[in-house]
Amino acid sequence: MRQQASPENIDLRTQRGLDKSLINKLLNCQWIDEHQNIVLTGPTGVGKTYLACALATQAARHGCSVLYYRLPRLLEELAIARADGRYVKVLAQLRVGRDSCKKPQKQA
Repeated sequence: MRQQASPENIDLRTQRGLDKSLINKLLNCQWIDEHQNIVLTGPTGVGKTYLACALATQAARHGCSVLYYRLPRLLEELAIARADGRYVKVLAQLRVGRDSCKKPQKQA
């Protein structure tokens, strides 16, 4: 992971424009169960990397494998894989974390 980030330490100050209810929803990892992706956008220095790492940490706590890529590196890796015939294999590797996630069952 690029940063050691804790979900408990996410700064939810209003000046940063983070929606506390949305962050809490993302931290319950339901987006993983629903096979959704998260794309974080914003200007330099607002905490996108920290938030991504905190969400990955939370997913790992729920038993999911995680992989961190910055978009330029991911696009480069996909372009190289397409050129050298590994594209399908690389895409399959990207899906492994999602398909092998074993979130703890909720206690009734």
